[in-house]
Amino acid sequence: MGAAQINTIGATRAVSVGISQSHDIGADDSWNVGAGQTVNIGADQSVTIGSAQSFNVGAARSASIGADDATNVGGAHSLSVAKDSSIGISQNSAINVGKKLVINAGDEILIQTGSAKIMMKKDGSIAIEGKDISVKGSGKIIIKASGDITMKGSKIAEN
Repeated sequence: MGAAQINTIGATRAVSVGISQSHDIGADDSWNVGAGQTVNIGADQSVTIGSAQSFNVGAARSASIGADDATNVGGAHSLSVAKDSSIGISQNSAINVGKKLVINAGDEILIQTGSAKIMMKKDGSIAIEGKDISVKGSGKIIIKASGDITMKGSKIAEN
C-alpha cells in the first residue's frame, strides 16, 4: 500500500492469528484506548527501548513479582515519596556504599533490634540502651563534656 489506510469500525473488532504476528512500523506508533486495556502474555516478554522511557500513572500502581527482581542503573538513581514509606524484608538485607552514606532525619533516628537501641534526636541528644554495652578502641577513647560526667553502677572498675 503506497498511501494512507484508515479503518473505521463501529463496534467490536477481533483478530485471531494461528501462529505468529509481526508489526514493522517505519516511524511513530500511537495507541489511544478509551477505557481499560488488558495484555496477557503466555510466556516471556522482552522490551528494548533505544533511548528514554517514561511512565505517568494517574492514580495507584502496584507490581507483584513471583520470584527475583533486579534493577541496574548506569547513572544516578533517586526516589521521591510524598508521604510515608515502608520496606518489609522477611530475611536478610545489606547496604553496600562505595564512599559515603548519609542518613538524615528531621526529628529522630532509631536503630533497634530486640531490646537494644540507639536513638538520636534533633535536639542533639543520643541514647544508647541495651543489656550489656561495650566500647572498644584499638587506640585512644576520648570522652569530652562541657558539663558533668556521671557514671553509675553497682561497681565501677578502672584497669
